[in-house]
Amino acid sequence: MPGYRGHILGGVGAFVCVYFLLSYWYHPSAVTALQWLGITLLGSLFPDVDVKSKGQGIFYKMMLVCLLILLWRRQIQLFVMASFVALLPVLARHRGLFHRAWFLIAIPFGVAVAAGASFPAYKESFIVAASFFVAGALSHILLDRIF
Repeated sequence: MPGYRGHILGGVGAFVCVYFLLSYWYHPSAVTALQWLGITLLGSLFPDVDVKSKGQGIFYKMMLVCLLILLWRRQIQLFVMASFVALLPVLARHRGLFHRAWFLIAIPFGVAVAAGASFPAYKESFIVAASFFVAGALSHILLDRIF
């Protein structure tokens, strides 16, 4: 079972794969590519959010910022959805829900679709970001199964 460094390395590999797959349609700036890398790395740590880990610390700090922004922008529906997602790690057992591929695909794309409905101008960006997050999360699951 790789530690967070192993999962980060797996996330880098997942980023490279998805980046080259999407490079046919997208030609991002260096800043956008770095954002996608960051999203992929977050995804690669996300499945361990249900245990005390570096990924959990990052997750809750980011959730706090997101929740505050959603409240400030009066996006109550998204705030409620994000609050529910933030509570899930407390309710789940390790290697349970957060290590299921269907969950790691459904939640990011569900959030991307909901966010896209609230911010239509960014709908495609949310879907692309979710793709990178899912790639990172699935790399985590793959590495856990191999090692």
